[in-house]
Amino acid sequence: MNTGQNRRRFWRTHTLQPWMLGVAAALVVVLLVGMVAAERKPLRVGVHMIRPDADVLARAAELGVDAVVLLFPWREIEPTQGYFFWQMADEAVAGAAYYGLKLIVRLDQPPDWALVETVDVGRPPVDVAAYERFVRNVASRYQGRIAGYILWNEPNLALEWNTQPPDPAGYVTLLRAGHSGAKAGDPTVQVISAGLAPTNTDDAQAMDDRRFLEEMYRHGAGAHFDVLAAHAYGFGRPPAAPFEETNTVVSALDGLVFQRVAALRAIMERNGDGHKPVYITEMGWTVEAVAHSAWQEVTLEQQATYLTEALTLAAARWPWLDLATIWNLGGEAHPEWRGYSLLTPEGAPRPAHRALQEWLHVHRSSALPAQSTSHQTVQIVAKDVIIHLGDKDLPEPWVPLYRGLRRSPRWEGAFHLGEPGVEDWRLTMRIMQSNFWSNRIWINGRPLPAPMPIDDFSRTWVMQSWRVPATWLRPGLNRIVVTIAHAPPLIQDRRFTYDDIQLTDVRLEPPPF
Repeated sequence: MNTGQNRRRFWRTHTLQPWMLGVAAALVVVLLVGMVAAERKPLRVGVHMIRPDADVLARAAELGVDAVVLLFPWREIEPTQGYFFWQMADEAVAGAAYYGLKLIVRLDQPPDWALVETVDVGRPPVDVAAYERFVRNVASRYQGRIAGYILWNEPNLALEWNTQPPDPAGYVTLLRAGHSGAKAGDPTVQVISAGLAPTNTDDAQAMDDRRFLEEMYRHGAGAHFDVLAAHAYGFGRPPAAPFEETNTVVSALDGLVFQRVAALRAIMERNGDGHKPVYITEMGWTVEAVAHSAWQEVTLEQQATYLTEALTLAAARWPWLDLATIWNLGGEAHPEWRGYSLLTPEGAPRPAHRALQEWLHVHRSSALPAQSTSHQTVQIVAKDVIIHLGDKDLPEPWVPLYRGLRRSPRWEGAFHLGEPGVEDWRLTMRIMQSNFWSNRIWINGRPLPAPMPIDDFSRTWVMQSWRVPATWLRPGLNRIVVTIAHAPPLIQDRRFTYDDIQLTDVRLEPPPF
């Protein structure tokens, strides 16, 4: 057989024909798309809460979200310089852990003592060293239990900058200090830049968020955050409304759409930060806008549709977006906030709540967060948290009155349990100076049979304990209340109204003990 003919026949038979090349190319594209889809993590969804209320945390877990964003107000945690009141934060961290929710904490709202009245450009209107210490203290206390810290809120508004004109350089100074404090307290925690308010305004009251972010980068912000936070509101428009960036702003409303966040992402990429993720830490549509923002109001049905359409759009188009957080879950009475809530002020689910729950059920690959079932001691109040009930200012070892109130006859705490079982538990606490038999402890609305024993006036700490029937406890959220009484012999004297006592180191211990 002719060798040349055989060779030509072989190549005619085995060479890829044009139609075969097309099929192969299509297969490669399918495989590559499949690999990218397999590697891309599903969009995480969270809810933002103003107050870390234990009931609302339970509703977040019921909704099926991955994360919660909470505000830890500096002025409540450190009301007096160097004195920390951790109860609210401790309960929030414990509750999020119980429900398996990732916790992201916003750190702002400075106390009066930390404010600086006279400021220059590049200097924040707050004591920078004090903020660094505050962030470090929070991060150290909750090391490994909080996923990330958002350092401040909307600094491009004078309203959030102690009425001072927005100052990107000044915010970067604060961001640098907060970053240093967070990493010193918890080296693995994510530092998240402050979410900026979407606005086209450039004056002493507000700065365009795009310009503010560009200026942040110009002053070196990129070295001081791991994640960019963004506020992506709909402003009454559907999420598919396009964002068209132009050099001329025809209207103050131009570009105020959900997809405006893509402009912030473009700024990140131009500044070499394309490797960092973005978290939407606030997004939503309001059904009850106040007068000055009535143009933003949508119907209940539109709120539900827009939220789920926005999540679908973000999941499909924005691989750089790791978390989308709905503002807000609910429980808010403030007229500026309650229109965005997924729950009514009475706690009933709005259509948006039900629509989001269905969306999460379809798009989440994992089941609802697993809850703790461990049978172990629960620390209700930490050893370094002191609750002072009463109405008097007393010298050491007494601490400032509970939450700064002049009259505090009642204290309430929240804690979470797994299955309590059938045997009695033991409640223990250290008490300073309970002077009246009518001071009582309540568990889930039921008073313990034995009141607080009377102590002397020596100002010393005494450890006391009580048995708590297991039938009084329940899986999940439980509440403890301490009430103190009027002082009968002194009731006519206006200087003395309540018995003054202090509580600390409150624990609930399981059997056997």
